[in-house]
Amino acid sequence: MSGSGAERFSQAGVLATLGWPLQTSILMPVLAALFLRVCLLLFALHATGSVAVMAGDSASYLQPARELLHHGCFCVGGQPEMDRTPGYPIFAIATGAASGHLLPLLMVQILLSGISLALAAKLAEVLTGSHRAAMATAWLLAVEVLSAEHAVRVLSETLFVFLLVLLLWALLRWQDSRWLDSRCLKRPGLPWSAIAALLLAAMAYVRPVALVFALPMAVAMPLLEARSGDGGRRQRLTHGILFLLVFAAAVLPWMLRNRAVGRYMGFSAVASKNLYFYIAGDTIAETQHLSLEQWQQQVGKDDPARWLRLHPELQGSSAATQSQWLHRQAMRELAAHPARLLQSWLRGELRLLMAPGTTQLFRLLAVSSVSAWRWPVEAAFVGYLFLVYGLVALAVARRRLPMPQLVLLLLLVAGFLAVSGGGQAISRLRLPTMPILCLLAGSSFAEPRRAVAPHP
Repeated sequence: MSGSGAERFSQAGVLATLGWPLQTSILMPVLAALFLRVCLLLFALHATGSVAVMAGDSASYLQPARELLHHGCFCVGGQPEMDRTPGYPIFAIATGAASGHLLPLLMVQILLSGISLALAAKLAEVLTGSHRAAMATAWLLAVEVLSAEHAVRVLSETLFVFLLVLLLWALLRWQDSRWLDSRCLKRPGLPWSAIAALLLAAMAYVRPVALVFALPMAVAMPLLEARSGDGGRRQRLTHGILFLLVFAAAVLPWMLRNRAVGRYMGFSAVASKNLYFYIAGDTIAETQHLSLEQWQQQVGKDDPARWLRLHPELQGSSAATQSQWLHRQAMRELAAHPARLLQSWLRGELRLLMAPGTTQLFRLLAVSSVSAWRWPVEAAFVGYLFLVYGLVALAVARRRLPMPQLVLLLLLVAGFLAVSGGGQAISRLRLPTMPILCLLAGSSFAEPRRAVAPHP
């Protein structure tokens, strides 16, 4: 691919991207990915019906979706829902899942998975100028097990990853200062820093973990934005402040809703629960010589009645009071055992990085725990992970991406890994990093970058 980065990020370039998956070369991995995901869905439905695709947290998304659809209240059992945010439940309503029709939602998720693949591959071509890098990225994502299995489950990950890939485009457009100079700042329009803020807010409404990225992005992006001189510094600062203001304005309505219906001035109460039941819980379980699951069962993590019996002082209290109690108890425990916290976090990181992610795949297909197929399949996907990690290291060593863009992508991967360690760490939480890791891995196949003439 020829042309400067600014030209590749031009408005015409974005429009051309929409038809790019129809090109014969990139169409093959996209179709292969869609075919594999449809086959996985059909086999799963044949093996377990809707049991496996609805396992885990699916019901916690569909229950508030049904009450919102039928009663106009984002509630569970008539009580305001404080843990789940409305992004994925609204998606479930729009695709018919809240009315009991799961197949349209799953087919839309498969389509979104294919679009995410195509956009990530196109981004690899934009950043490296190499179609070979795009093809490698596409094929690596096509066979990625986490992307495939979560596309056929009623969970928020596929929608979250789709928004993340869109966010990558917005962040890199924001970072491309030459295009911003020649276009966004010379005619009315929404700056890419504001678009990035809106996409990050949309991600937060799907999964609240996106909230933790707002402030780091507002600080890091102006530093990575290439501008010189006093005017450049002022514009970088302006873009960072605009990003933060737009993001805050987008998430504030939900915080006000929580305050109005539950006296909880936060975005999602699930953060305090995860901090207590997973992060602190892992250290507490270790001191009591229990597994995390045993401790969670003992304290009533999934049994609110049992938990309230153990803490009668909280009966009848508001969601805000319970959330504050969980947060205080968790912080007290973590402050008392910092060494155990570090050990727990490191164990979680190792599990996050190395677990092949095949457990749910076997459940989808009703494969027995003693099946002879399990070990070869797991070994194959562990080998896939080592291949991706090795290619990422090779791409970094060869400097196949421009340094500011490379730093941004690596920071995003590090951020997702950092917030997913500890007792909560499972392979599912690695999924948002996979498009970025596959993009970096695919870029190792790019030809050495040539110097590009400055954009006039």
